[in-house]
Amino acid sequence: YTYCDRSNVNEHVGTGGLRNDVTMYAVWTANEYTISYNLNGGTVATANKTSYTVETDTFTLNNPTKTGYTFTGWTGSNGTTAQTTVTIAKGSTGNKTYTANWTINQYTLTINPNGGTYKAIPGNTTVKQNYASTYTVLDSSTTWTSAPLKVTRAGYTFGGWTLSGAGSYNTTTNVFTFGAGNTTLTAKWTAINYNITYNLGGGTGLSNTTYNATASKSITTIPTRTGYTFVGWTESVTNISWQLGGINLNTGSFEYMSAYPQSI
Repeated sequence: YTYCDRSNVNEHVGTGGLRNDVTMYAVWTANEYTISYNLNGGTVATANKTSYTVETDTFTLNNPTKTGYTFTGWTGSNGTTAQTTVTIAKGSTGNKTYTANWTINQYTLTINPNGGTYKAIPGNTTVKQNYASTYTVLDSSTTWTSAPLKVTRAGYTFGGWTLSGAGSYNTTTNVFTFGAGNTTLTAKWTAINYNITYNLGGGTGLSNTTYNATASKSITTIPTRTGYTFVGWTESVTNISWQLGGINLNTGSFEYMSAYPQSI
């Protein structure tokens, strides 16, 4: 406190001394002390007091928040050990200073090749890193069409990523920046249309067509040729199931021809 009033003692004292009994009361004003904060990039939803007096009721500091970080406590006037609960009790005195302390959070990026492989690994790949750090999903010196591919799926063309969650993905540099939360990158694919070219060996009944990996395609139509009996197919490349009267296609670009023509 600061003493602030003498009350006018002279009016009770004459030239001959006190004229009667007098009771004197000291008058005080409570000193105001400052409270300063260093939030280190954080914010407080409800502002903390910036001053107090010895008469201020006991109060507890409101803790700050910071995107991508966990608050670990205050240091300063409360000591060098961080405390998440700091209370200034009624009757305290002196200026106060408090500094917010933080630990950076880590988040998980899940890379889902969505039926393909990423870095030759089928299934999901997870990467855990600090908030705001970066991860190169694809080396910028490697294009999607060069070997070895970072992401691939037989019968499909890669069409980029679908992002679900926090963070951002730069499609030019192929770099992901971690946000304040877990994220999944899911590969997008477009099925490649493959050609089927028939060499009917003089026969008729089939026209060239296409197919893709989204569904198998069976060739059950039998070509005809006057004077001959159709006995089956041979393939110009592998990756088919051969059978008399029908072919089940998987993936690839094939050319077929009728084989073993037999004279009637």
